[in-house]
Amino acid sequence: MPLSITILTALLFLPSVGVSAQTKMAAVHGTVQSHTGVPIPAATVLAKNMATGLSRTVSANEKGEFAIQPLDPGAYEVQASRPGHISPIPLRVELRAGDAVELKFMLETGSGEPERKAESAGAEAANLSSSGTSASTSAGMSNLISEDQLAGLPLNGRSYSQLATLQSGVSDPFAGSASRGGGSGGLTISGGRATANNFLLDGTNIMDTGNLVPRSAAGVQLGSDAILQVQVFAANYGAEYGRGSGGVLNSITRSRTPQWHGTFFEYFRNSKLDARNFFDPGPEPTPFKRNQFGSTITGPLLKDRTFFMASYEGLRDRLTETVIDHFPDKMAREGRGIITDDDGNDIPIEVNPRVKPYLDLHPLPNGPSLGRGVGENAASLFLPTNENFFTVRVDHKIADRDSFFTRYSLDDASSHRSQTSFLFKTQSNSRQQYLTLVGARAIGLPRTKRPSA
Repeated sequence: MPLSITILTALLFLPSVGVSAQTKMAAVHGTVQSHTGVPIPAATVLAKNMATGLSRTVSANEKGEFAIQPLDPGAYEVQASRPGHISPIPLRVELRAGDAVELKFMLETGSGEPERKAESAGAEAANLSSSGTSASTSAGMSNLISEDQLAGLPLNGRSYSQLATLQSGVSDPFAGSASRGGGSGGLTISGGRATANNFLLDGTNIMDTGNLVPRSAAGVQLGSDAILQVQVFAANYGAEYGRGSGGVLNSITRSRTPQWHGTFFEYFRNSKLDARNFFDPGPEPTPFKRNQFGSTITGPLLKDRTFFMASYEGLRDRLTETVIDHFPDKMAREGRGIITDDDGNDIPIEVNPRVKPYLDLHPLPNGPSLGRGVGENAASLFLPTNENFFTVRVDHKIADRDSFFTRYSLDDASSHRSQTSFLFKTQSNSRQQYLTLVGARAIGLPRTKRPSA
């Protein structure tokens, strides 16, 4: 019985795996011809990932056409060859998620010098989006949060979804926490509702319970060091993204590396350079300290076959805020105060003995009296926040055409926020877990059938 339940559970997840592959991969296609324009059938076309060293190989059909898909985003060298022909110098192309790059190779026969580079259709390579439109007009291609932006731009709180507002047509009209660097979680894309967007991680839906940005209880979306790039689709995206009528943010995790690499970071922020809040009771600003630290490691488990990536990020936030309350003052508690009504009549304050024990539960105001038996109280409230984010990914090459990857993400956070009185505070806890398994097979164009005699 437990085995059957396990198999059934795995089958239920299979449809989402297909969607993941569609929304993440890129492709290279085109033709192989001679310098006179004659198609060269059975030519071998190889696409080699410059970062990982892994390659995909297909053969052109009788019309000289080829297609290599799916391919992980990254930099590739693509080369065409055939015995008896001189191969041109490999063409370097940069593939982003959803790209479909069209190439045109021209091979020479004999012993002539190879071409300086592969000739492409038009001027250079024609870069198409997954929906077949030009990349220069595709919303998905023009709005891209690149690896350089994720790693290089300073982020207060390191919530990488905030970078989406740098793209055209994206705004965050809701208030966020400026002190902690957290956004509101309500992005408006091309004027659509914040709850109409769709957020993906390697094609897997990661919306929060409010159908907003998948933030933690700390108000941030960590993991920028584990992300390669983020596609921001404002409009005109393919049907495979679906689900919402607004925009789409598709985050793609980092992939494999042929050598071991590791990074470590720590960001520290405190209140030493903060200005004093007008309501702070003392001459100095209230204490504040934040540590964000983590590391990322990538490398091979089996040479040229199995690769590993793990990333951890921790957040330790120690914020103290000043909360202004209003409590009955000393004279009101003792029944010695006077309240002036709207008509100008002085009414003495009378305290019922049965009410006095409840009045004593409130602290005496430490600020000025506001009249009518009420005084102002300013108090510091300690609001700690902790968060741990972890991602691990394994890529495995089964054969030259077959591969798969699995990724597990865990985000565990707890945060405190103030209520209307400093006597009370609210604790929020969140725990988000995502498991994704994607299998891919590189396919070429089918052979065209020759007409029968």
